[in-house]
Amino acid sequence: MQCHVCGTGVRPEQKFCMECGARLHHQRSSDTLAPPALGPGGEHEVTRRTPALPPASSAGHHMFDPVTGQLLAQPPPRPLAPDEDATNVLPALGEPVNTFGGGTFAPPDPHSQGPGHWERDSGEHYEVWPSEQRNPPAGGYDGQANAPTRQQYVNQPPYVSEQYAADQHDGGHYGAPGQIPQTYAPWEGDEEPVAYGPAFRVRPLLLLTIIPAVAAVVGMFTRVVDIKPDQAAAPFASGSWKLNDFGTNLTVSGILLAVTMVLGALAWCGGFRWGAGMAGGAGAGLAGWAILVLGLAESPINAASGASGIVGSTVTRDIGYWCIAAAGVLGLVVLMTSLLRAGNDGRAGLDPWVAALGAIATIAAVLGPLIPLNDANLDQNWSSPPGADVPTLLFVGRFVQLGLLLLCGVFGFLLVRRYGLGLAIGGTIGVGWMVLTTATEQTDSPIGPAFANPGTEDGKPYIVTIVGIGLMIFFALVATAMALIDAD
Repeated sequence: MQCHVCGTGVRPEQKFCMECGARLHHQRSSDTLAPPALGPGGEHEVTRRTPALPPASSAGHHMFDPVTGQLLAQPPPRPLAPDEDATNVLPALGEPVNTFGGGTFAPPDPHSQGPGHWERDSGEHYEVWPSEQRNPPAGGYDGQANAPTRQQYVNQPPYVSEQYAADQHDGGHYGAPGQIPQTYAPWEGDEEPVAYGPAFRVRPLLLLTIIPAVAAVVGMFTRVVDIKPDQAAAPFASGSWKLNDFGTNLTVSGILLAVTMVLGALAWCGGFRWGAGMAGGAGAGLAGWAILVLGLAESPINAASGASGIVGSTVTRDIGYWCIAAAGVLGLVVLMTSLLRAGNDGRAGLDPWVAALGAIATIAAVLGPLIPLNDANLDQNWSSPPGADVPTLLFVGRFVQLGLLLLCGVFGFLLVRRYGLGLAIGGTIGVGWMVLTTATEQTDSPIGPAFANPGTEDGKPYIVTIVGIGLMIFFALVATAMALIDAD
């Protein structure tokens, strides 16, 4: 069997010539009743026939050359006829997109307001419903039989209303490609929304501050100690003592601490973290104030007990004494509860230099009342001087008051948070009033922080105490001003 083009011998099962590549035309034996012809070698010429070539296209173009069998270049595809029923055919480049549905309404030129005016970034199409379509003119649409209806519009934004018609162009279109103009305000024509602060709600700290405040007020105006001797001539003081009998500035100091404590708790109920610190600092100041008062109340009791071998007496610690003691204990509870709220309020911290200077001023204010004066010894801070019998509770009261002041000042300032600032201010309120009234002699017999310096003659606070308390208040005010500036 030979190729009909080049004459090269081929086998019956071959479809193409190995030399020229021509397609071999075999004839199937079933096409004729005559036996197949024999080739030069005696083999059959035709044994079977391969499938027919694919039909030519309507333009008469074949995929393979019928002679050589080579692949022919194909012409570009003929554009399809427009399909009126097609719904997924994309428009040609530059052709306007009709987003109104299947109506005959012709939209305006999409390029009159920029390319892609009818397109949204999300791929959807929408068009603002013009005000004239909501209120059609009485004479109709100038003979337009197929005027657009509201149902023909798709994806109409619900926020479009009549008051924005001034921002629309001809035909009810916005200037930006499918975007609301920058002058759009959702509250236009209405009241502007108000940025509300944190909501007020009652917190447990408020309830904890009310009880010691009430106890302190009761203790201020009731009898604290009552001593009645068994005979008229007694070598010790007798009678009844109220709070102001131990120091004429103690009542106002206690009132300031109680009010500050409650106000701080109210601020914390309003969501201000500095209020929790202020309530805790005032609670600590109230506890130091209370134990100092109890130490002073023990002085006449201690004198009556020392002369009991000579003259007997009846000593009564009255309701004021126990109310002040309860106020001091509950003040410590307020401080401990407040420390649980010493967290970050999400704002920037306070200035560390101001905080460091405030802590140093606190240390000076605490050490000031412990400095001995007039050749007094340092050990008189914890022991009685010669010829006197100072009750132990008074020494304890002095150190507790100064220790709580140290805690509130140093820890509060170095915390560098608004809570710590409130803690430092609340802890300084009572001590500051005692220093002010004692240094300026505003009352008859005021007392300073920790009662007085060892060996003092006039009872005025030492200069170190005055400067320390003054600097504490000053740096607290500076830190407060900086916190208000950074509030935004």
